[in-house]
Amino acid sequence: MASIVKRGKTYSVVHYEGEGKNRHQVWDSGLSYTAAKARKAQLELDQANNVHIDRNDLTVSEFLYEFLEKYGERRWVASTYDGNVGLLENYVHPYLGDKLLRSIRVETVDDYYHFLLTEAEPATNMGKPRRQRITASTIHDIHKVLRCAFNQVRRWEYIAKNPFLDATLPEHKEKHRAALTPEQLFKVLEFTALAITTAI
Repeated sequence: MASIVKRGKTYSVVHYEGEGKNRHQVWDSGLSYTAAKARKAQLELDQANNVHIDRNDLTVSEFLYEFLEKYGERRWVASTYDGNVGLLENYVHPYLGDKLLRSIRVETVDDYYHFLLTEAEPATNMGKPRRQRITASTIHDIHKVLRCAFNQVRRWEYIAKNPFLDATLPEHKEKHRAALTPEQLFKVLEFTALAITTAI
């Protein structure tokens, strides 16, 4: 199964080559959307003519690329799509990507979240200070994407149960921002009106 992934202003076609221990992921990058669609169609035609895909052998990464194409691109706004792709690329594909979809259990998910919280290195964000550990907040964001993805896995009948529904998440408290008082709100509006008047 080949998938199209947007990376900046160009597109990549992601697919797998080889068998068994020699199986590896291939990215055909720097393509226009039209070229990526043509490459994907060719790969899938070649695959249909030569190899039958057994869904029992589908890896997490293979499914997630399919999920992004069939679900994420249609349901998510651009900023949500980019953010979720970033989470998957940085924190899911490197650790769970090569596992078989059918091998993911609640225990697997719990171990994965514990690993992210205690051992995994956070991705670096341009212009932000480097953190030592992945935050509980980031793990909650990863969980939302994977719970949604595995709900789709179950709907497509690749697996019988979503293991992310019963997973144990690290404790995380949302920070509540104090609401503006009427006086503060009035000052903001006053300042905005002054800025607009000055700009004109």
